[in-house]
Amino acid sequence: MDPLRWMLDVNIILDVLLNRQPYVAEAKLVWAACNEDKIKGYISSSSLQNIFYLSRLIRKRELGYSPEDAFREALNDVRVCMLTFTVVWLNEGIMQAALTNPGNDLEDALVAQCTIKLLLDGLVTRDNKFRSSGALVLSLADALAQIKQLS
Repeated sequence: MDPLRWMLDVNIILDVLLNRQPYVAEAKLVWAACNEDKIKGYISSSSLQNIFYLSRLIRKRELGYSPEDAFREALNDVRVCMLTFTVVWLNEGIMQAALTNPGNDLEDALVAQCTIKLLLDGLVTRDNKFRSSGALVLSLADALAQIKQLS
């Protein structure tokens, strides 16, 4: 059986990379399922930019990193994501679809449209804003229940 193919919202990724409580434990289980090939994880190319920006910002402002260390760690975070997940590169069709139905956040619309256009099995997120996107949205609890069934 082919692994489930899930788009991962940037918050799930950042929960792991930045050890964000109380979400990190569950997010790590999803990440581990990707590493174990139970799940094929996807991220949008626009998420890579957001991961870099937010990782660097949070490391400097909240975690006390020097600007140089925050920059270096944020670059490493992007590299790790590119090695771990399949990157969905945005194209005009995805962008046009997202612009047609942007909701309150263009980044969220891009992630949802990547999920829809690639016919992925779901979008794993902690964000309820995706519920009206047209993509099959999975909470962390939903995702973990499906992973458990695969074991």
